Amino acid sequence: GSGVSDWDLSLGDELRVVISYVEDDGSFWCQVDADGQAEMISSQLQDIGSKWKARFKAKSSTIKPPQGLCVAAMYPEDELWYRARVLINIGQTHLLVSFIDFGNECEVASSDIFPLSSALRSTPALAF
Repeated sequence: GSGVSDWDLSLGDELRVVISYVEDDGSFWCQVDADGQAEMISSQLQDIGSKWKARFKAKSSTIKPPQGLCVAAMYPEDELWYRARVLINIGQTHLLVSFIDFGNECEVASSDIFPLSSALRSTPALAF
């Protein structure tokens, strides 16, 4: 599928989390603190992302991924790669994405995304 799996939680389950993003209205996102998964995901994405950007950047500038597709996207503020869900295509060259391991949304260039591997798609989103 195009999405990332969800956590299988039941009422009463306990989970260690950190606040990963605070919205302007005061609502917030939590990130699951699950045995170093965030660091493992980040490490894999940085490695794959640098290779992807060097090899395919020119070709990927025309990619128009469908709404809801989970991809890797470069966050413009730190130029690092993160897992993201496509919310909408903006014009011919940009997308609005939601970073699924943190909760924040951002506009990114379509040249700054690449497909996720099945292993990265099968790891549940860390933010909720």
